[in-house]
Amino acid sequence: MTCTKFKSQVTSLMAVIDQSRTQFIRCIKPNKSMKPYVTDHTHTLVQLSSAGLLTAITIVRESYPDNLLYDEVFDRFQCLVPIAVSSDTNLKDQVSTLLSTVLDGMEKAVGSKMSYPFALGKT
Repeated sequence: MTCTKFKSQVTSLMAVIDQSRTQFIRCIKPNKSMKPYVTDHTHTLVQLSSAGLLTAITIVRESYPDNLLYDEVFDRFQCLVPIAVSSDTNLKDQVSTLLSTVLDGMEKAVGSKMSYPFALGKT
């Protein structure tokens, strides 16, 4: 019975993972006494830190803190631009114009190239 229940739980977990954007899995014990519905936050943070996950999360958040679709970026930040962004161009170009306007002056010269505080990908 226990084996069947475990297999069912693992199958259910895998179905959830398959539908998400999960990139890695790490098992964390919520408390030392292994009691259900009890979380010892200090114990949990120590495990995350020991596994290097806090450092990894910090690096990812500092590198590219958000991965948003172009329409999400445009809808979220369009209110910050006092000028109308041309609707004649494609959405990627509209978002580039929008972010360049909002973040004007935040670019940095790195060697002979300019480094911008945002990056546009394929989606």
